[in-house]
Amino acid sequence: MASDSHPWGHCHHHKKPTAAAVSPADEGAISPAGQPTVQANTASGPRCAGRSATVDVAARKRTRQRTMRATVPFWPQTVGGAVGSVAIVSSSLRTLERIRGTVGIWTTTHESLPAARSGEVARAIEAAGFSTMWIAEAWGREAFTSAQLLLNATRTLTVATGIANIFARDAVACANATRTLNAAYDDRFLLGLGVSHEPLVERMRGHDYSSPVARMADYLDKLDAAPSFTPEGSARPTRLIAALGPKMMQLGATKADGILPYLTTPQHTAEARAAIGDAFLAVEQAVVLGGTREQYLERAHAYLEIYTGLDNYKNNWRRLGFSDEDFVRGGSERLKEAMVIHGDESAIVDAVDRHVAAGADHVCLQFLGADLTTPPYDDWQRVGKALAAR
Repeated sequence: MASDSHPWGHCHHHKKPTAAAVSPADEGAISPAGQPTVQANTASGPRCAGRSATVDVAARKRTRQRTMRATVPFWPQTVGGAVGSVAIVSSSLRTLERIRGTVGIWTTTHESLPAARSGEVARAIEAAGFSTMWIAEAWGREAFTSAQLLLNATRTLTVATGIANIFARDAVACANATRTLNAAYDDRFLLGLGVSHEPLVERMRGHDYSSPVARMADYLDKLDAAPSFTPEGSARPTRLIAALGPKMMQLGATKADGILPYLTTPQHTAEARAAIGDAFLAVEQAVVLGGTREQYLERAHAYLEIYTGLDNYKNNWRRLGFSDEDFVRGGSERLKEAMVIHGDESAIVDAVDRHVAAGADHVCLQFLGADLTTPPYDDWQRVGKALAAR
């Protein structure tokens, strides 16, 4: 696999996907943060696409929580050094548990606003009840400074990079930016990393794109070794990595905390869950809310136009049963229908449920509006209410 993120950087609500996480006792209710919950699917629920058996989400969740608690405790760890001894609570578990079982929003529309106003989009996503805002890094703003603008504008929203490009900064800078944001904003920042794509890395940034899996493995090792003589310096940066193929998935399960596939299907979600075990699985799902069939096809075409020319996505689609005839510019109707959900609020909630049943811990929705620059505020509100009503 050449890479595992989209041109803008990718992706990047089983407690239950919600538009925030709740305990089993709160299923179908509004969380204390006012965020809508989404039904989990158990053995009696919908079947996973391409699978003959259903997934017991609650049992898998309990197993995963036991595994995580055994390796990353909640209790404080003492940090000593030049700055003195400070109690730091490990954020490795907290950051992921904050969004487990929730629905987020993947968007680049904040970059259409002046930087000082980009927080307006984050506040709208938070107000609509979604737990997380996923942002990209390619031709737009630098990921960490953009994340700070969004975190500063919100109170409860998690801001996640989907993805931050590993060729944009060294691992020490990445680790310490992550530590700083989480220390300043109550562990509301989630680091999603990716190798991006050869055109963006070689033509735009001037780096060598060869051996992307090996480069990611080396970067993750250096991330863990990154020094910081600050009160937050001992915190291990929680990280997910963009992954589509088996090698990057394995890396996500062994050297990261999980993966974030982009432009996939519930079938791929099930395969990813089987590949990574109890590691965290966040998936992106593009949607078009309402409108005519013609409008849907136009928006799906505009969305897929770049991706159908990128080998890493085409390789993954081939593994999912698509062929070269589906990779015409903008995608065949068959590819469009698999990658982009079209329908009303209930159709979008059903799409979330299918990913959850297949093993997703978190689903981030990307709404395709009339254009790629206008924030779809009304769509976010409508689907947020539908999730809250469940």
